[in-house]
Amino acid sequence: MARNGIQYEDVQHAIDTLLRQNDAPTVQKVRDILGTGSFTTISDHLREWRLRRERNRDVTSSETPPEALQAWMTDLWEKAQALAAESLAHYRQESDQRVEEAQAEAQAAARKAADAEERLAALNTHFEQAQARLEEKTMQLANAQSELQAAHQQETQQARRVQQLDEECQKHQRHLETARSEHRDAMTELSREHQTQLKQEEQRHEAAEARLMGLLDDARQERQNVEKQAQKRTTSLEQKFERVQAELAEQRRQYTTLEEKTRSETSQRQALESKLRESQGQLQQTQSDNRRAERELEQQHAINRELREKLARLPLPPFVV
Repeated sequence: MARNGIQYEDVQHAIDTLLRQNDAPTVQKVRDILGTGSFTTISDHLREWRLRRERNRDVTSSETPPEALQAWMTDLWEKAQALAAESLAHYRQESDQRVEEAQAEAQAAARKAADAEERLAALNTHFEQAQARLEEKTMQLANAQSELQAAHQQETQQARRVQQLDEECQKHQRHLETARSEHRDAMTELSREHQTQLKQEEQRHEAAEARLMGLLDDARQERQNVEKQAQKRTTSLEQKFERVQAELAEQRRQYTTLEEKTRSETSQRQALESKLRESQGQLQQTQSDNRRAERELEQQHAINRELREKLARLPLPPFVV
């Protein structure tokens, strides 16, 4: 049934235009004039126009057609032969312009039917090959989806690993801040103790200068010892700080390596997704080719029926050698 869009009146106007140009109406020519419309819709309207023309055609009582009508029929016959040669790609013999009897025309029609059957067999073979390619693409699509799912799972695992490394980095950072705070507290405590001892020494200096000299030496010695201990503790804290920094640098290096690996896996996943989209595009193209082949086959059958009906209706024109 014809679909909405192109109406019968539009097709009829296009046919009238072709007839005024002494051109035989075909689906392709009608579509060229309209500039739009599906082949199926135009073919249905064209078939209806032929049926109406057949019912309304005036029948002449003259046994011999007029000379102008004979010329028109001769021209129509030649155009029908050209249309048949254009529509049937595998039809490699041109129709004989000197058809002397109905038996020769029947043989030509049989050859056309055989060619159409060969075309149908070729289309069936092409359809089977397309079906095989479709199954192969379906398997490739399933494999690509499986690989994509595995890549997603691996990416999730890598994300969890990155989160763990971030937590470890934060933990080491807190340890480093704690070590720095302890170092500052120790230096402050040593400074406070040193100030206290200096004040005590000054007070004792007022009481006895001689004793102060000895105590001052002891204080200096003690201060040196304290400073050495503070230096040792500072050196130990600095070494611990360097070790923590080294560990942090190693963690950052591992984190950088993991990020590069994650980017590589992301690139592979994108490549798989691109391959998946390409497979889907090829699948859609194969389905489109199958539908196009089916439409060509339907048009081929319609053209064969129209040619047979036209050859059966029209009287044979006289041919001049």
